[in-house]
Amino acid sequence: MRINRLKHVPILRFPEFDGEWVEKRLCDVATKIGSGVTPKGGSEVYIENQVPFIRSQNVLNDKLVLDGVCIDEKTHNKMKNSWVKPNDILLNITGGSLGRSCLIPTTIIKANVNQHVCIIRLKKEYAPKYFQSLIASHKGQTQLIRSQTGSGREGLNFQSLKMFKLYAPKFDEQQKIAAFLSAVDKKIELLTKKKELLEQYKKGVMQQIFTQKIHFKDQNGNPYPTWQTKRLGEVCEYISTNSLSRNDLNYESGNILNIHYGDIHTKLKSLFEANDNILPFINAEKEDVLSSPTQFCKEGDLIIADASEDLLDIGKSIEIIDIKRKKIVAGLHTVVLRDINSNFEVGFKSLLFSTQNIREQIQKNAQGISVLGISKKAISRLKIQLPDKVEQRIIVDFVSKIIRQIDDIQSLINSTSTFKKSLLQKMLV
Repeated sequence: MRINRLKHVPILRFPEFDGEWVEKRLCDVATKIGSGVTPKGGSEVYIENQVPFIRSQNVLNDKLVLDGVCIDEKTHNKMKNSWVKPNDILLNITGGSLGRSCLIPTTIIKANVNQHVCIIRLKKEYAPKYFQSLIASHKGQTQLIRSQTGSGREGLNFQSLKMFKLYAPKFDEQQKIAAFLSAVDKKIELLTKKKELLEQYKKGVMQQIFTQKIHFKDQNGNPYPTWQTKRLGEVCEYISTNSLSRNDLNYESGNILNIHYGDIHTKLKSLFEANDNILPFINAEKEDVLSSPTQFCKEGDLIIADASEDLLDIGKSIEIIDIKRKKIVAGLHTVVLRDINSNFEVGFKSLLFSTQNIREQIQKNAQGISVLGISKKAISRLKIQLPDKVEQRIIVDFVSKIIRQIDDIQSLINSTSTFKKSLLQKMLV
């Protein structure tokens, strides 16, 4: 590629092309800009194994993921205006997923969309992948955000979409760019699939280990001692936490780092290493809320998020396996469990809390309506199966290797996605 500085020409360009790109409106390049409808009866008419019915949750960034929701042929035939064709661009036009877009794969011959998804069908002389990439780019998303309508500003109307401004090269250059970006998408897709397979393998192995269908043996081929049944409160104690809000924290400076329950839900790894995570500091004027040094976390502490809006996330936890001498405390809506008499190997509690058995017990004990919570008393009553510490170490080491492989693949996905974003900024006008 060569670098360009001309107006209406991308910074990076394939060397065989020249000339300035032409400004277009979406209505100039499309034969259809319109959304679908939800059939009368809503979800009650959804069935399986007939005509796919696409909703906004199926339209991810650059990818369509069907979930088995279908409508029958009769309903499909009544909704001709919402039929899609291969290589149609789908764009979410309402709600929190507004702006997400993808192409209809060539393998899907027949499908419908609902009213939250817009179909953009291009004229033959324009390349769908090129224009979908343009919509997904930073410039495209910025333009969509500015075009929102409604009191909550979470909606796009067709008039604003028709006026969506873009710059387009000739068809052969569009195709070249599209093919290049598709190759990057394919790499991300393959890495994502590899990660999913490893996660499935890890889940299966964990299930086999913690139901004791897989048994480890010592160097002489002898089994380790029988696992003991315990209540969590018999082997762990609680450490004090604080109730500081996000307003009491900052990412610039401070002496004490704080683990917020929201970070456990969204970004912190289950096996927590201090140097691999960015935590907020407690504001200096709030440090006096820490009444005792015993509040500082130690390696082996399990930090549980005791509140969640989602049943699947209630009781999500992390275990500190490397603290690097940093002062770290646990904050709002967290419970900290610490080993009483050295019952656990570092890292084992985190694996234990991700097992199906513990997850089901936590969900069964969760209380609340809009926000779910689990009490310390309920956590203390959780029934666990506790192996010998030598076997715990073997289990932790074995599963940790799989986790590291998953993390390495995620890092590749992140770096490839960042590379793609950079390309979009430089290859498009």
